[in-house]
Amino acid sequence: MDKTAQLPLLTNQLYHDASRADMREIVVKQLATYVKAVPFTYEDDQADLRKLPAYLCNLWSISQGLSVRLSVHLCLYAEAIRCLGSDKHLPMLKRAFAFQDYGSFCMTELGHGTNVAGVETTATYDLATKEFILDSPTPTAAKWWIGALGKTANMAVVFAQLILQGKNVGVHCFLVPIRHYDTHQALPGIIIGDCGPKMGLHGIDNGFCLFRQYRVPYDALLDRFSHLSADGKLKATIKNKEKRFAAMLSAFTRARTGVCYGGLTNLRNAVTIAIRYAAVRRQFGKPSTGEVSILDYPLHRYRLMPLLANLFAGSSGVELVQTLIDRHRTTMSESPDGPESSELHAILSIMKTLTSWYSQKGVQEARESLGGHGYSAFSNLGTLLTDNDVNSTWEGDNNVLLQQTARFIFRNLQKLMKGQRIESEYLSFLSLDLSHVYEAKASFTDKSQLRNNLVLMKKLLEHRTSFLVAKSVSKLQENGAKFGDSSETWNQTQVFYLHPLALAFGEKVCLDELVKATEVTKARCPQTGELLSRICELYALSKVVNDLGTFRDHDFLTFAQAQTVKDYVLDLCNELGESSVRIIDSIAIPDQMHGSPFALRNGQVYKAYTDLVEKAQNCYDPPTWVGLIKEVRKAFA
Repeated sequence: MDKTAQLPLLTNQLYHDASRADMREIVVKQLATYVKAVPFTYEDDQADLRKLPAYLCNLWSISQGLSVRLSVHLCLYAEAIRCLGSDKHLPMLKRAFAFQDYGSFCMTELGHGTNVAGVETTATYDLATKEFILDSPTPTAAKWWIGALGKTANMAVVFAQLILQGKNVGVHCFLVPIRHYDTHQALPGIIIGDCGPKMGLHGIDNGFCLFRQYRVPYDALLDRFSHLSADGKLKATIKNKEKRFAAMLSAFTRARTGVCYGGLTNLRNAVTIAIRYAAVRRQFGKPSTGEVSILDYPLHRYRLMPLLANLFAGSSGVELVQTLIDRHRTTMSESPDGPESSELHAILSIMKTLTSWYSQKGVQEARESLGGHGYSAFSNLGTLLTDNDVNSTWEGDNNVLLQQTARFIFRNLQKLMKGQRIESEYLSFLSLDLSHVYEAKASFTDKSQLRNNLVLMKKLLEHRTSFLVAKSVSKLQENGAKFGDSSETWNQTQVFYLHPLALAFGEKVCLDELVKATEVTKARCPQTGELLSRICELYALSKVVNDLGTFRDHDFLTFAQAQTVKDYVLDLCNELGESSVRIIDSIAIPDQMHGSPFALRNGQVYKAYTDLVEKAQNCYDPPTWVGLIKEVRKAFA
């Protein structure tokens, strides 16, 4: 990180007056600077799968545009070649890591995003020439929102329906040149355009393309799962088309994991800005004591401390994802449709959902906590907010990902009902006797019984998950009798049952992992471990407070117990508020990487802020449109 921070172009500067074209050029300059200073090879990546996420997280704090540009190229384009291709594609993979090619990832279309299996682009195999003919048969078949496609990429991996002898055999992936290597013009048979202005990430050139009977060679097919003989015979390693497609998509776990890391990085930076500013900002108070730091007010602590808890819990959840990737790397490579892949996909789906929503809501709260100063572009919170927003929808729409996690839970519950063993340890709490959850009652009576009781914290979130499983089973049975059709039954049970169940399961897993980390920390440093215990308690109990309806639904919590939880949450916020600056200082990035005067460790926020304002373009200059002001005056003279 230190080496990165010392590169002038990579210091987090705010290009507030830069145009969209300027921002794109700046990001490419940053890219050129970074890859020369910190080279990263294919061999580096294979030796340690954690190294690339670490690089990208550091860069995310400096320039989200640069981090996203590298992520699209290495975690989507190159990863597609690595996971879906065979040995013959290895030279193209090494070219990608050497940046001899720059790639894009052409999956989504104008008319198809989440439903990738329904993409309309076709790839028809021409037996006579041993080529594939890519075509966009309708306007909605245009590949759309494709990062780096608008102006940068010369290569693409393209998802299309493979047509063999008039038969559609499912979605496959192709390695496709799209621009001339020297002239950088779109190749004949491809129409490429720019998708235009966006809410954020202005340094990324999202584009669209359409294929017009565009021919690519036989080796363009990434054929790890489906080998095509020269005479047009398909030999698939996974026979079932749907399972084969799911295995293909499971190859992109690192890209989705990167979104988790990116969201958490944004949340950490936003919370750093908010807490450090709150410690400096003084308002109201008594004549005898003077104005008071807003961080001392209970309401302000209640606004910010749960964000800190979300950050630690979300980070623990994503660390679990990375551990599972490392642990099952070989197994998933050999059996991409096995239980390990299913477990990883379900947990990653919910972690991506939680971290992106935690970060978006957290950045917004941090922005509001700075009052009017948070609305200034110089705070960098506006950039964090708009650039982070896309995390809720790319690499999987969050609401759809929740369904993936819910399906995983119910597939395992069905195994249990058939007398089979549940293989995932994260669902070991499931029981065939669902009636007991309606009878369970919390036993604590006062706040003292909540403190240092991490076992109880885990039981609270486990109970919520078990109760929502029971409610969902009951509703599925009811809807099954009403609608008959299994898909309709599932869809009708989503909103108030399966959707909350997936969220509850994810938050349970986050807490479990944070508690594990806390116990390890306590053994090394009891004082730090105690702080982490308070964070665990706040994370768990803030979820209880936010979902009291579920806990009161079956009288698991009495009214008095619910009030006790609320009171203790305020105690925790006040206690953590006292230590929050020290906590943030221990995890914050260097000041120059924040790009915000309000995040300065030395507290000199006002001078840094006004210096930026005064240095901005035309701060003291009269406007060029003074004449219009005079015309308005004349109009009413």
